[in-house]
Amino acid sequence: MQGLEERSLLTTLIALVDTGIDLTPSDTSYVNDSPYYDLADAYNAYDGSTNVGDNNGHGTALTDATVAGIKAATSQAGAAGASVKILPIRDTNSSGQLDINSIINGICYAADKGAAVINLSFAAANDFVASSQDTLHPNMSLSQAIRYAQTKGSVVVVAAGNNGNVIGGHQYGNQDIDIESPFPVEPAAMGYDAGLVNEIVTASFNTTTDALQTDSNYGPVHVSVATPGSETSFAAGYLSGVAGVIAAVRPDFTYSQIINRLDSTVQPVAALQGLVATGGVVSPANAINGLVSSGGSASGTASPSTVTGTTTVLSAQAAGLGSGASYTYQWQTTSEPAGAASPTFSANGSAAAATTTATFFDAGQYTFTVTVSGGTGGSATATVSTTVVQTLSSISVVPGSASLVAGSTTNFTASAADQFNNALGTQPAFTWSVTGSAGGTISPNGVYAAPAAGSGTDTVTASAGGISKTANVTVAPAPPPANLGVQALGQDGVDLVGNGLNSAQPDGYQDIDLLLTGIPATQTISYVDVFGYGGGEWQYNPQNGPHPHGSDAAALVRMPGASSAHLYVSPYMNETGRSYEVVVYLSGGSHTELYTGPVYANHQLPKLSVQSLGQDGVDLVGSGLNSAHPDGYQDIDLLLTGIPSAQTISYVDVFGYGGGEWQYNPQNGPHPHGSDAAALVTTSGATTAHLYVQPYQDEAGRSYEVLVYYASGASFEVYTGPVFGKAKLSVS
Repeated sequence: MQGLEERSLLTTLIALVDTGIDLTPSDTSYVNDSPYYDLADAYNAYDGSTNVGDNNGHGTALTDATVAGIKAATSQAGAAGASVKILPIRDTNSSGQLDINSIINGICYAADKGAAVINLSFAAANDFVASSQDTLHPNMSLSQAIRYAQTKGSVVVVAAGNNGNVIGGHQYGNQDIDIESPFPVEPAAMGYDAGLVNEIVTASFNTTTDALQTDSNYGPVHVSVATPGSETSFAAGYLSGVAGVIAAVRPDFTYSQIINRLDSTVQPVAALQGLVATGGVVSPANAINGLVSSGGSASGTASPSTVTGTTTVLSAQAAGLGSGASYTYQWQTTSEPAGAASPTFSANGSAAAATTTATFFDAGQYTFTVTVSGGTGGSATATVSTTVVQTLSSISVVPGSASLVAGSTTNFTASAADQFNNALGTQPAFTWSVTGSAGGTISPNGVYAAPAAGSGTDTVTASAGGISKTANVTVAPAPPPANLGVQALGQDGVDLVGNGLNSAQPDGYQDIDLLLTGIPATQTISYVDVFGYGGGEWQYNPQNGPHPHGSDAAALVRMPGASSAHLYVSPYMNETGRSYEVVVYLSGGSHTELYTGPVYANHQLPKLSVQSLGQDGVDLVGSGLNSAHPDGYQDIDLLLTGIPSAQTISYVDVFGYGGGEWQYNPQNGPHPHGSDAAALVTTSGATTAHLYVQPYQDEAGRSYEVLVYYASGASFEVYTGPVFGKAKLSVS
């Protein structure tokens, strides 16, 4: 885009897109206005010719008003030499009627010719569009043409209209109103792009009454200023003339700076308050004075020039502009990062603005220009540059809080923001730490691991560059496994614990085997409580040792990571038919109550066991009074196993279920209390022995109770399975 400050034209052009100009040399208008005509570039936008003679009369009156504005501005000190010309562009057909295509083509032509100012003083009830058959700008709308001109750097001056109504309200509804503004109602209501509010819209001012002309439209939002003129069309022409002179004496100004100059230098009028945005009438004197350099100079500084916070102090100094007390300082931002919000100034446009605080809203490179205006009418400018660097100011942690169960993990992430709460372009390395009662840990990349067991709260902290941010973690016990179970296997020959004070040690009697299943592989069993219905309590508690609270000890056998374990307890009594409650506590902090079915176990069932081998051809005893001697019939062989090698069997009693008794008793001889004799065959230190008895009858299906007495005084009761033996089975 070629802005005004880049234009190489020697003459500043004010384009009047209207009905043409007076070309009759004898007319007063021609005499007054023709010195300002630029006929070399004159353009008939209707037929493409150079015929710009006025065939309506409106254009001539508009030209008169424009020249009046030029003369009022060039009469100010320092502006007399301004070279300003009027570029006539006719937009009417041969009948003097406005043509839509011609208006749009005329605006674009003016912009392409580098017009500093484009005047639009015509009626438009909507955002009309050029015909698709138009060869220059088919399908371009009025608003698009205005935007095009603005991108070329042109100031667009618009007449407010002559209906005596407010612009920007809803008094018009959806009617077509014949007023002289492209914006008869607020832009959004007519479908105009809200970005097209950078033109300057003027009302017409009656200098005799110091008030608006009675038929002038107005509006405190969309009408910028009031300008002398009998109608708003001609008020716009006068304003265009003043704007053109500003552009001529300050070719460095952008179109927005020219508009700002016109708005900021109005002469306030009480009657205009609330009717136009500035509350005043255009003042050529105020607008021009101070724009022309009188040989003075200005300089500026920023402290700091490299900003790590959000503000910097801008200071300006000037010399050679007259009395310093009369200086005013106008600051503006001339360059800023793309998409950044413009800085604000604590003071501006006044003597106090010699030192002002600029407040930033984004990081990046900024350039400020200060215009210092002196009491003698001179001015000077200076440029100040600053760099706002991103500074680590805050850290955020996601999630801000987390709830999880023992043994689980969650991931935290951190991000750093600058002083404007924008993410840092380069994120720092974060340091993670954790404190609290839960006892969790956190990895260098923010993965929090809850403890394997227990509950509590932890605080996770991410730190970088002296800034930190925390997040809260709540840890709950892990839920009990859904499939944890227990099964009573009875007595299977294992002796790991006893009862009473020596319960933590084997006592020679078989324990009850309780099989635990469904144990999570990642958890361990902390302890177990076992309660017998009707009495009895056992506990496995490796942390506190045996008898933690008066109970008997239990033993646990589990391979690492196995899903099952054997829990052993020693029975207090004959446990046949009783059930147990088993409470299992896992390392994750959960506990589960389990229940066995009926338990079948004998009190003090020794590790010793007996097995019936039937009749295997041996004849050592008989029956009756001669039972201590062979009788020619096969004995039943009962195999005793699990005999401690240090023990000696003193005697044995055998009882048949349903009748029959046998006894081995070498100390007291045969028949110690009327029973038949039994024979024992073993060797010293052996752990097995064969006990032989002579059956009374056919023993098919019967079981035997065998009482074994050791020389140490210990005795054990064991039981055979069903015995199969025939009475009087001959040896041969």
